[in-house]
Amino acid sequence: MEQFIVQFGSGKPGEMGTGDTERQVLKRIGIENPVIGFAPFHHIMHGMPNDWSLFQELVQPLTSQELRLFEFHKEKDMKLLRDKILECDLFVLGSGVCEPYLDYFFTNKVDEIFKEFFSLGKSFLGYSAGSICLNTNYIHVVFFRELFIHWNMMQQASKEEREEFKKEVLHECPKEHKNNLKNVLESKENPDLFNHHMMEETFQVTNRKALGFIPKIALLPHFDEAIHATSAHLQAAANRFPNHKHFGVPNGASLFHTFEKGRLVRTEVVGRNNNPKLQVTQFLKKDRVTYKPGEKIDLG
Repeated sequence: MEQFIVQFGSGKPGEMGTGDTERQVLKRIGIENPVIGFAPFHHIMHGMPNDWSLFQELVQPLTSQELRLFEFHKEKDMKLLRDKILECDLFVLGSGVCEPYLDYFFTNKVDEIFKEFFSLGKSFLGYSAGSICLNTNYIHVVFFRELFIHWNMMQQASKEEREEFKKEVLHECPKEHKNNLKNVLESKENPDLFNHHMMEETFQVTNRKALGFIPKIALLPHFDEAIHATSAHLQAAANRFPNHKHFGVPNGASLFHTFEKGRLVRTEVVGRNNNPKLQVTQFLKKDRVTYKPGEKIDLG
């Protein structure tokens, strides 16, 4: 029996007019009228367009079963949560922020529920942070460039918010850069941060355990369309962690993994970005490989 894990490069369902990818994926999975659970990795703002409403609009016409929303921060009864998850045929991990949800999964043993779900031959879809968390590890390199961009945006925030931001980043800053960063953040001259000599220095490296369904790959969605997911980030990650396979997946594309008896047997690219120059790209220490829709990827 085949089952599937799909890692979308997009963060929102149908992002940038790429809903055909989701429809193609669901057709290939081939379950008639599946029960689908959707869990965003952030709080939903009900009453206005959001990830959940976009997913409903795109996917509800494809199944007679009512789509089911899971808001993990509202779940109190883990046994009831387990029962509700196991009722689904497909479970979707949505976009948002990886760290707090990984903390929630491991603290509340939701990772074990997901393993049980997968052992029953069922399938996962991931958007953005959800795609990242399906891997063995969440790996990400952050440069001072992104920090400076955020600090520039913070100039519109309150003094209290700026102070809290400054406190947090100085706490996380590598020792060798801490004094320089402190001078930048406390400067009253509004220095030209985007020509600062620390721009391309590494501010932070994340390498933490994820859910572990796709072994030895690290993935960044929104490839080359987000400030935190450029070729430079992936190249730096590939240089630091050569034992993983590092992929940039653009909006609209996905990695489509097929499993048989719980074993990964095939990975291919499904879907594409509207910009033909943005392709699924694997980064090696001294090279990179691009993949077009329909091409197979050897994950070893």
